[in-house]
Amino acid sequence: MIRPSSRSAVLSNRECEILEHLAGGQSIGEISGTLFLSPHTVRTHIKNILRKTGTRNRAHAVAVAIGEERIAYQPEAYR
Repeated sequence: MIRPSSRSAVLSNRECEILEHLAGGQSIGEISGTLFLSPHTVRTHIKNILRKTGTRNRAHAVAVAIGEERIAYQPEAYR
């Protein structure tokens, strides 16, 4: 789940889902297998997340989303 913030535009449902998987520590390969997407598609979604949020990398995007309470951080849900 993601909430709009002053820092970024609203992310798509798929982008939110991928961001939550990143927060859970999953790699691109793991995310692509879990969501039945190609690794290229996952990378594209990540690039869009970074662009929309104005963050520098995946870790930064996750940190901002957690800090703003925009995603539910439950790392045990992805192990």
